[in-house]
Amino acid sequence: MNRRNALMLLMFFFGIVAGYALSGIQHALAARKLAMAKKAGAAAGMAKLSRKLHLSQQQNAQLAGILQTRKRDIQALKSDFRPRYVALRETMKQEIQTVLDEDQKARFESMTEQAEKNYPWMQDGGLEPATTQQDNSSRPYDGANSAI
Repeated sequence: MNRRNALMLLMFFFGIVAGYALSGIQHALAARKLAMAKKAGAAAGMAKLSRKLHLSQQQNAQLAGILQTRKRDIQALKSDFRPRYVALRETMKQEIQTVLDEDQKARFESMTEQAEKNYPWMQDGGLEPATTQQDNSSRPYDGANSAI
């Protein structure tokens, strides 16, 4: 192998390594940004609640404790609920497919894939709906959204 080919191979290798490293950094930054946004959203929601209800400092502290405890309870509920939801959804998909012919099965699979792209939280390990932009006005206050 001549020097030129060796140099090209080395450049290609370093390009792959740099791309992989930058991808990892980008993913870490995106995760950090999301965590900061959630934290800021919770703080803004608490501030809005305090302002609208004219809460005292003592009430603010008590309310913050309540919301933090319930947030942990909700997370525990989600971890219990999620596997059951996924299993039920998979069973339903399998039952539906027993009724369909081959062409319908293919279209159904395509529809399911599209739904999962549009709603990542539907995927087996997917994101929660709160990570997407949406109207939270009808959702109860959970400390993570600021719609009150």
